[in-house]
Amino acid sequence: MAYKVIEVMTRHSDVWKDNKAISKVVEKIIGLLAELEKVNANQKITSAGATKKKSQIRKELDKLTNVFLGSFRSY
Repeated sequence: MAYKVIEVMTRHSDVWKDNKAISKVVEKIIGLLAELEKVNANQKITSAGATKKKSQIRKELDKLTNVFLGSFRSY
């Protein structure tokens, strides 16, 4: 939503560009959004290895589940 607000504010900048308070706020918001984009880019990780190990992990989980349920049934 913040991106949409900035888009609309930029489109209609001729209305508020002389108002220093609004200009400072818009500049600050644009700066904060840029910082958020940087942080977001740093947090992205690839999941290529996870998809390869998914079947192995699923099999191990099934084994553990069977062991748990078997011990629970025998009780």
